[in-house]
Amino acid sequence: MKKFYTGMHRNNVRVGIFTLLTIVVFIICYAWLTNRLNANSSTPIRVLFEDISGLEIGDKIMFMGMEVGRVKEIQVRPNGIEVSGNIRNDVALRQGSIFNITDSSLMGGKCLSIVQGDLDQALDLSKVQRGMPAEGLLIMVAKAAATLDAVNATLSALNTPGGLVDQSQKLIQNADQTVENIDGSISTLRQEILVTLRKVDLVTAQLNGVIGDNRENVGKIVSSAAPAITNLNSTLDSMKVLASSLNQSVSRLQSGKGTAGKLLSDEELYTKLLESVSSLELLIQDIKAHPHKYVKFSLF
Repeated sequence: MKKFYTGMHRNNVRVGIFTLLTIVVFIICYAWLTNRLNANSSTPIRVLFEDISGLEIGDKIMFMGMEVGRVKEIQVRPNGIEVSGNIRNDVALRQGSIFNITDSSLMGGKCLSIVQGDLDQALDLSKVQRGMPAEGLLIMVAKAAATLDAVNATLSALNTPGGLVDQSQKLIQNADQTVENIDGSISTLRQEILVTLRKVDLVTAQLNGVIGDNRENVGKIVSSAAPAITNLNSTLDSMKVLASSLNQSVSRLQSGKGTAGKLLSDEELYTKLLESVSSLELLIQDIKAHPHKYVKFSLF
């Protein structure tokens, strides 16, 4: 009996040690999965989302394709859902960083993705960051399906009778007919141009014949034109002399020289001349009316 209890005691010790080791390993695994082992070498981060699209505690936090932490806690807030986690201290985020939830695998897994900002100032991680709307694979598929539905509706509208496709076909047919008409018009115009060119050639030939037949007469006309041109030149010279004399006379009139010039420039003389002419006209009228006052005849 004593030997039996001695073996039982050893078994209990072994079971106890195995159980203790199992608990320690479990605690270590849990701490690793929840990122508690790196608590001293990590920085807490909080991000507020309107929709986390199935993100769970323990999911990865990715930065530029690299895992830098794990989601630690998810809490409901009045203005959204707050996701908390820890990221490595060597990840220096800058202002303008983008936080969104993406698919980590085709099986539907999620992760918190961080895109580095383009500003130089460091991001204050003590504040709650604002996350972008989730753009997972399923959401993208849903958007693509909606877009395809819109495209199908547009194609259906285009293919309906009287739609754009039908009108385009009619337009192409009309264009073909117009091109055929233009080709016919061009052919007709080409024929008319050829006929016109033949007529021009005929007229040119006739004109060359006329010039050849009357070449002697043309030479005589050209020869006789030389004296006429000489006479014309002398006439033009005489006209130049006459124009020069006329310019001198006009200049003298404008300068007030001579009787005519004084009449043009001296207003007082012009007025007196008008008065004299008026008096002379009155005298002539009086002589015509009463000639006996001025002319007397005496026989003895």
